Amino acid sequence: MRGAVRSKAMTGRLPLWALMCLPGLFGQLLSKERDYQIAKLENQVMESIRIPIMSLTESILQTQMDQCDRAINLLQNKMVEMEERLQVQETREINSRIGFYTYITFETTDAILKFDRVIFNEGNAYNSSTGSFTCQVPGTYHFVWSVQIQNTDWGHVLVDFQLNGNTKGFTITFGPKEHTSTNSIIIRLEQGDRVWLQKRSMNQIKIAAYETSFSGHFLFY
Repeated sequence: MRGAVRSKAMTGRLPLWALMCLPGLFGQLLSKERDYQIAKLENQVMESIRIPIMSLTESILQTQMDQCDRAINLLQNKMVEMEERLQVQETREINSRIGFYTYITFETTDAILKFDRVIFNEGNAYNSSTGSFTCQVPGTYHFVWSVQIQNTDWGHVLVDFQLNGNTKGFTITFGPKEHTSTNSIIIRLEQGDRVWLQKRSMNQIKIAAYETSFSGHFLFY
C-alpha cells in the first residue's frame, strides 16, 4: 500500500533530469523568438526604406540623365555654331579673293581711262569696257595706279581716282617727253560702289601705252 502511494506521488512530478533541461529549453526558445523578432524587425525596416531608396535612386539617375542630355545638347549646339562659323569664314575667305591688274595697250586722250589689257581679274570685279571696278564684297581695298604721258613739249596731266563720281585721290604727271607718276589709296567700299580713273584736265597730251596701269585688291572686312 505504501509503495503504491509513492508511485502515484512520483507520477505527479517531472523527473529531475527534465527539470534540469528546462532552463536550456527555455533559453533556446527565447533565442529563437528573439532571432525571429529581430529578423521580422529587419524585414520591416528594409521594406520601409526600400521604396524610398528606389525612388531616390531613380530620381538621382533621372537627374544625372537630364544633366547628360543638357551637356550633350550644349555640345551639339556648340558644334553646330562652330560649323556655321567655319562655313561663314570659308565663304568670306572665298569671297575676299578679289583683285585685278591691268594696263593700257594704246595711247589715249580719253577722259575715262579704260584699261584694255587685263592680266589678272580675280572675282571679275573689273570691267575693261567701262574702265571701272565694282565692289561686290564690302570691305577695305587697296588701289594703285601709274600714269605716263607722251609729250614733246612741257605739259601736265592730272588723273583723279573717282569713287562714285567723287575724287578720292589723284596724280599729276608733267614734263617733256616721257614722265610717270604713281599713287595709291586704301579706301573703304560698300557693295555696289564703283571706282575708276579719269582725266581732270582736258588737253591733247597723250597717256602712254603699256606704262599706264591700274590695280587693286581686297584687304580686309
